[in-house]
Amino acid sequence: MPNIEKDTWRWYHNVSECFYHIQLTIKYRKIVLDKETIDTILDTLKNFKERYAIDIHEIGFDKNHIHILCQFLPKYSGGQVIKWIKTFTAKQCLKLPQVKEQLWGGEFWTDGYYIATILFQ
Repeated sequence: MPNIEKDTWRWYHNVSECFYHIQLTIKYRKIVLDKETIDTILDTLKNFKERYAIDIHEIGFDKNHIHILCQFLPKYSGGQVIKWIKTFTAKQCLKLPQVKEQLWGGEFWTDGYYIATILFQ
């Protein structure tokens, strides 16, 4: 297990200090981010650091999209991390009746995403 207690992570012979800004949009830009849906997303992502070595520093919610500030080991690609975030959160959010009513097709997120590396001080 990597040493991920500080902003600089050490894992075997590697040292990393990579922060990422990720933006994910709800399918069809539907406005489904009510309190219950937001709490479901937060609960789902709560243990990502211990389970996957993905540290979610902050999450910002808008009406139809979210912004995530996170850090993960360079052994993972950005697309791989986004796939995990989308898969696990969508599975939980689609169990909510108000979400299922709006997004009846079985998809919660759009296919696309935005990711950028950032300097975080």
